[in-house]
Amino acid sequence: DEKQPAGKQDAEKKDAGKGEEKSKLPEAVKKAEVFTYVVVKRDTLWDISKRHLNNPFKWPGIWKLNPQIVNPDLIYPGDIVRIAPGGEVEAGSTGKKESAATLTAEAENGKTPVDLKVVALEPEKRVVLEQPVEEGASAKQAPAKSAEAEDTKVGSPTLDRKGFVSNYDLDSSGIVLESKEKKHFASKGDEVFVSFKKKGDVKPGGRYFVYTVGEKITHPSTKKEMGYIVDILGVLEVTRVTGVMEGKVEKSFKEIANGARLMPYKETVKEVLLADTFTNVRDGYILASLESRMFLSKGDVVYIDIGASGGIKTGNKLRIYRLGEFVDDPISGKSVQLSDVELGELVVMEVGTATSSAIITKSLGAIHAADRIGGVK
Repeated sequence: DEKQPAGKQDAEKKDAGKGEEKSKLPEAVKKAEVFTYVVVKRDTLWDISKRHLNNPFKWPGIWKLNPQIVNPDLIYPGDIVRIAPGGEVEAGSTGKKESAATLTAEAENGKTPVDLKVVALEPEKRVVLEQPVEEGASAKQAPAKSAEAEDTKVGSPTLDRKGFVSNYDLDSSGIVLESKEKKHFASKGDEVFVSFKKKGDVKPGGRYFVYTVGEKITHPSTKKEMGYIVDILGVLEVTRVTGVMEGKVEKSFKEIANGARLMPYKETVKEVLLADTFTNVRDGYILASLESRMFLSKGDVVYIDIGASGGIKTGNKLRIYRLGEFVDDPISGKSVQLSDVELGELVVMEVGTATSSAIITKSLGAIHAADRIGGVK
C-alpha cells in the first residue's frame, strides 16, 4: 500500500474518531448535528425551544430526542437535554424525518411520539403516591416490596404544596391577622393572631393549612366559576380560642404574610385502592391541574367536575378522552363525527361535594385541562 503523509493520517484518524462518536448516538439523531444544554432553574422545554431553536412550538422535537424525559413538564436543574438544530430529528424505526409541527399535531390527536415508551399499569391494584421530602429532612429508604406487589408509584413533587378550594370553602376560610412580634412575614415557630367566621367550630389544637389564592378556575363548558388553585404556605395549630384567637406556625414552606387564608388541615393522600373496572358515572371534564400545566401526563394531579353528588368515590377509575372531530361525508352529504380519541386514565384520590382530585395513571398522548372524562365507553 502507498504510504500517506503523517498529517493526512492524523486527519483521517480524527475523522474516524468523529465517526465513532457519531455512531454512539441513537439512530434517531445520527444525521443531526446535536448539541447539549444543561437545564437551569425555571427552564421549560417551551423556553429552551424558543431560546435555541427560535420557535417555542418545536418543543416536541426536543422531547422526542430525549426519551429520559417522561413528562415534558418535569425537567430539573442539572438535567442534560439534547437539541437538534431546526427541531427536526429522524425516527429510528422508519428513518423518516418528523418536524416539530408534525409531532405537535400528533400530540394534539392523542398519538404518542415515535419511540416514546408509555408504561402500562395493568394489572392495577392500587396507586401509591410518592410523597415529597420536607426541606431539611433526609430521605428514608423505602422498605423492599415482594415480587407479588402490584403497587404503581406515581406522584407530584408539590403534592402537599398546592390545592384547590371551592368558592364556598374560600368564603368560609379563616385568616391570619398579624404576627404577635409584628413581623412582616411569619415562619415556623412564630405565633400569630387569627380569625374565623365560624368561631364555634374552632378548637384548641386544631390544625389548618395556611394558603394564598392563585388561579381562578372556570368550567370549560358552562363557564361557571368553580373555585381556585391555592398555594399552600404552611401548617398552623390553634393555641387560643377565647378573645382574639391565636395560633402557632407548625410548618412553613414559604413566608406567611398578614391576610393569608386558613382552611382545615387534612393528611396528604398516600395510597389509593383501585377499582378493577371503569366506573359508570356521567361524563365530565378535567378542570385544572395541580401545577397549572399546559400538557399533562402520567403522575400529574388534576381536578375534575364530578364529586360525591355525581356518585363518584375514591379509587374510581375513569377514562380520559377527546371528542372526535366532525368531517363532511361527500357520499351521504352529511357531517359525521369521528370516534373519540382515547388519551389515558385517571384514578380519583379525594372526593368533594361537586369536584374531586385525581391522578393520571396512564397517558397515551398530550392531555389538557378541558379534556373529557368518563366511565364505561
